[in-house]
Amino acid sequence: KIVDGDGTDALRNYAVSLAEGTLTVTPRAITVKADDAEKVYDGTPLTCETVSVVSEYKLVAGHILTAGTEGSRTEVGVGANSVTEGSVKIADGNGADVTKNYSVNYLDGTLTVLYPGTLAIRTHGAQKVYDGTPLTCSDYEIVENTLGEGFEVQVGMSSGITNVGEQQNICTVTVMYGGKDVTGYIRLETSYGMLTVLPRPITVATGSASWEYDGEPHSCEEFELRPGELDGVRYDLLEGHTGKASDFATITDVGQRDNRAAIAITDASGADVTSNYQLSFEWGTLEIIGDKEGQGDEEGQGTAGDLDTSGVIGGGSLAGGGDAVSFRVRSEQDGELYFRMISYGAYAMNSWSPARDYGAVLDETYSYNYLTGTALAAEKQPAAIEFEMLTNDYLLPYYMAMGADDGYTVQTSDVRYAGEEKTYSLAYFAYDYLTEGERSVPAGYAEAEQAYRTFVYENYLAVPESTAQSLQTIIAEQGFSGTTREIVAQVAQYVQNAAVYNLEYDRAMDKAEDIVVAFLSEYREGICQHYASAATLLYRMLGIPARYTLGYAGSVTANEWTEIGPSSAHAWVEVYIDGLGWVNVEVT
Repeated sequence: KIVDGDGTDALRNYAVSLAEGTLTVTPRAITVKADDAEKVYDGTPLTCETVSVVSEYKLVAGHILTAGTEGSRTEVGVGANSVTEGSVKIADGNGADVTKNYSVNYLDGTLTVLYPGTLAIRTHGAQKVYDGTPLTCSDYEIVENTLGEGFEVQVGMSSGITNVGEQQNICTVTVMYGGKDVTGYIRLETSYGMLTVLPRPITVATGSASWEYDGEPHSCEEFELRPGELDGVRYDLLEGHTGKASDFATITDVGQRDNRAAIAITDASGADVTSNYQLSFEWGTLEIIGDKEGQGDEEGQGTAGDLDTSGVIGGGSLAGGGDAVSFRVRSEQDGELYFRMISYGAYAMNSWSPARDYGAVLDETYSYNYLTGTALAAEKQPAAIEFEMLTNDYLLPYYMAMGADDGYTVQTSDVRYAGEEKTYSLAYFAYDYLTEGERSVPAGYAEAEQAYRTFVYENYLAVPESTAQSLQTIIAEQGFSGTTREIVAQVAQYVQNAAVYNLEYDRAMDKAEDIVVAFLSEYREGICQHYASAATLLYRMLGIPARYTLGYAGSVTANEWTEIGPSSAHAWVEVYIDGLGWVNVEVT
């Protein structure tokens, strides 16, 4: 049929000749394998009459294959199980023979007859603080051996682990009988202990300095690495290892700030071994001395001091108030906002040590604290927020959006936020984990989240043994259970009701051997630092990674400037939700 553009028959205008093409159906190539089988020696032949199609191409739907096998094994050892040549028959759903439509290849299986009995071996584990040498453990035990007389068991241990982390204490087992290796002919069961290398504790102390105000930035690059302590044992930096400091803090305006720095430790070859150390910090103080008059807002209100980030529990800038202004903020959305600055790692009975920075970034730019924002971006529109800082702190809201990063310092640390701008803006997502439910990072970030999750579980579940014993009693009494979100809510409610909030609490509690235990069991009153510390440890005890976190919390009205001061300085908890990232939880 040939028609013109109007649909009119135009065939008469053409001289048409016809030529034939070809339709070719090639045989379907499949590989048929005789199945494997094994049994313990019993004096009777071992056979296996089943086969499987193991090639990329399988049988056409509805087709049925039958085949014969030939192979038999009676004595201990391994023999072949073969598909009988020419025995393969394939029928369609109607029973018609369609074997000629297939090209069949054959593959042998194995028949294995094992020695009677079982050999089960369990290796032991070991633990030590990082010292630059491999941790090995040659101890093992034979849990079960029913092989009988004449079998010789040889066990070789792994080469161990040198760097911080843990791995299975894997062994190799060889079984000899009559001078021959018969390992493949016995039923062998192995279980492994764990080899664990703990971080070596080191204290970093930076210098302090003060200057008269001159409008110029100042820094102090003095530091030293001091011995750290773990379980009553002091540890020095290993011989040949060297500490280097960089990115020291600077200060320009009147006031004080911690003299923070980035610390790296290298071995004698220059390789970075920082991850093998647990660094705790004694930050010095940078101070600019001068008249603070006129450095407040236009109404003459004085500026507040920097947030106390020493990690000490109790008092400090989180226990007072005053009419000073720490910063101003204006958001596109109403609500109670949390402005985060720093999170902590290890609990030391009366203080928190700075957390260990993950050291990796997303999309070559963003810290892993942005993970949660990637999940929220799929269904929420970000809101813009502006800051005017009157202190040297650098604060950012939960949960930051990627991409709109022209107005502030994009963060690369998942521990502490820092930047030099006094006025800045960014985009964030409003989200409450407990009321809005679960979210998951996009598929493109799933692998990165899984790797970070491993790091989080290694670093944010630790609880001192004596503290754990006391908290375990509370957990048993309260019976926390359910999904992660349900447990997070239950713990928050418990801690909120466990004590009375009181700015004038008995300061003797902060001198107790274990502040959290004293807070929950004896004093039952305190401030946000006590509530947040207690909840962080309870979450960890329940297997939920958690961080003690400092910043500010305040209510804002959409599109209006809100002044926030020392009375809004706050401590709360971040918990890590698998597949999502860090979320903040109010427990005070």
